[in-house]
Amino acid sequence: MYRVQAEFCLQSPSKYHFEVPVELDGVRLETRDGKVCGEVTMSVADPARIEQEVYREVDRVALLLTLQSGEGFAVEDFRVRGAVRVSSEERGATTEVRLEAEAHVVLKVREEVLIERTARYTKERLEMLVAELRELSSRLSKLGGGEDVLRAVRWWRKGYLEEDRVDRFLHYYIAFEILASVRGYKSRHKDWAKRFSEDYSITYSITYGPGSKTTVRNIRNWLVHEPGPEKDRAEELARQYADLFGTEILRAIKRIIDEAAPTQSPPPVYVQ
Repeated sequence: MYRVQAEFCLQSPSKYHFEVPVELDGVRLETRDGKVCGEVTMSVADPARIEQEVYREVDRVALLLTLQSGEGFAVEDFRVRGAVRVSSEERGATTEVRLEAEAHVVLKVREEVLIERTARYTKERLEMLVAELRELSSRLSKLGGGEDVLRAVRWWRKGYLEEDRVDRFLHYYIAFEILASVRGYKSRHKDWAKRFSEDYSITYSITYGPGSKTTVRNIRNWLVHEPGPEKDRAEELARQYADLFGTEILRAIKRIIDEAAPTQSPPPVYVQ
């Protein structure tokens, strides 16, 4: 087993300022130059998977912040500072392992979501933030298909940060399909998209032109499969509808998570 330490920074449209650092389930969070950054200490069994496991843990924090804030948080960069091999057979003896790696993710935040503001978190507001993040994490762990819900959040985040509105719509639609699968609609109903939309308050039928209607599913299919005028119409509708679709998908994600039983979260830990 290896005890790994890493540091990271996240990128988001808004700037953030935390009055004090806080700890969230082994992850230290603070702000630097308007970005949420931090350090993580974790155990990894396979040394060949250290980078993957660190990224997964950091990305999970980014996804929780995405859900809590309603805007996309993504991993900008992270660095594994080192790892220590812990041998229980040697009664806790440790062996230093020389292991360093850096990963830099080029993340372009679309201009229209850039917000010229700084979200300031006092100590009291941070208590609420940490409690909300812990509650989200706990509910996801108890929810059947919780990891798939997080995968939907990843696609939602990708759509939120996407510059092109047609691609944004398609990313949101993938999240839509994942959620419908998690709730069993795709396996139970031929008209799964319509039923899922009705049950989770997602606009399904789209009106265009005088007396003409289509559906979200048709727009997606025309974009992917149809050449010519159908695809042109679908691109226009996707551009018009993408942001509303994204708002409704995020609301559906939160509702699905809320269906898990609430838990009692411990108080936040402040880091000196």
